[in-house]
Amino acid sequence: MLIAIFGNEYQNPHFSDLQNLFSSLAAQDDVSLAVESGYADYLTQFIRLPEGTERFDGALPPGAGLVLSIGGDGTCLRTADAVA
Repeated sequence: MLIAIFGNEYQNPHFSDLQNLFSSLAAQDDVSLAVESGYADYLTQFIRLPEGTERFDGALPPGAGLVLSIGGDGTCLRTADAVA
């Protein structure tokens, strides 16, 4: 299953939690990750994304079976718009 992840750049105190989340998801059988490009660029300054993590620009990647929104209200609304 492809998991598409949207996020914002204001998660500074949570980098270790985000690292654990990404590592745990990637360790699951039959799971691949795709992270919104801008968010991925930001995250890779502070954490290591799992090998094989894809990037996407804005629109929901084809085949996404699950969407995660990491952030606040604005991130949730932007994610909902991409899914609609």
